Amino acid sequence: MKESILRFSLPAVMVVILAAGCAKQASPVGGPKDMTPPDVVKSIPKSGTTLFRDKSILITFNEYFTLDKLNEKFMMSPPVKTKPKIYAKDKTLHIDFKEPLKDSTTYTLYFQDIIRDLNEGNPIPNFQYVFSTGSVLDSLSVTGNVVLARNLEAGKNILMMLYANLADSAPRKILPDYLTVADVNGYFRINNVKAGKYRLYALEDLNNNNKYDPPDESFAFFDSVLSVNSEKNFKLLDPEIKDTVKTKKGEKATKKVPFRYGDHQLYLFNAEKKARYLISSDRKMAYQFMYYLSLPPDTMNFRFRFEG
Repeated sequence: MKESILRFSLPAVMVVILAAGCAKQASPVGGPKDMTPPDVVKSIPKSGTTLFRDKSILITFNEYFTLDKLNEKFMMSPPVKTKPKIYAKDKTLHIDFKEPLKDSTTYTLYFQDIIRDLNEGNPIPNFQYVFSTGSVLDSLSVTGNVVLARNLEAGKNILMMLYANLADSAPRKILPDYLTVADVNGYFRINNVKAGKYRLYALEDLNNNNKYDPPDESFAFFDSVLSVNSEKNFKLLDPEIKDTVKTKKGEKATKKVPFRYGDHQLYLFNAEKKARYLISSDRKMAYQFMYYLSLPPDTMNFRFRFEG
């Protein structure tokens, strides 16, 4: 009797084991690939707020997200000496300011494509948050195009800067009043500008300090002072021109945005390095001065002696 029960039970047990094994090997059926970036659910305070007095901003999205190359790409216009602390917690973006903001000033936070969804990495294109510490939002803009003087091609990550300080030395000594980054074709638009007179510069900011440091950094300037006002605001954008870049079958075009014409044209150049400059000097004796000067690379340094 026991043997007959055992013979009957063994096939049933094997069927159960096989079924369980098959269940483990089956892969779940997934839905369509997520192609949409995160969407803002709410922000505290809302973008466009005036009389801003808070020390932080909270922006909540409809899904979890990551911050890609935050230190490289984030910009605040007008810039501040100490950048705000920005981090993600759950589905909320936290922006904590580390220094007092200027009175009666419109600020624009540029995130570019930093904010991306967690799973697929879909970015929010050109995400911006605007607020004002005054009673109004400044709404004027300055547009233009910037290219490299040597080949008339667009540069990469070119910083566009507006200065209310009209001194020629301002780009080397102080932070700009407004800034933005030109797109891959060299087109730029600086938004939320207050009416006034400004000088316009372009900069390849190699050390990311928002100042011009020659001679290695490429630089450009508009040759006259800009008068920004409501009567002479930026021109309407020309109709989009289709990209004419030809690619082989299966390749992707390198340009991702249509070419646009702006009001002001700038040409980036590099400052010419001085052929001769003072290396050092010393005075070993009371009647003797020693100056060490540089020469062009194909010659030796020499000493110039002045005795008195």
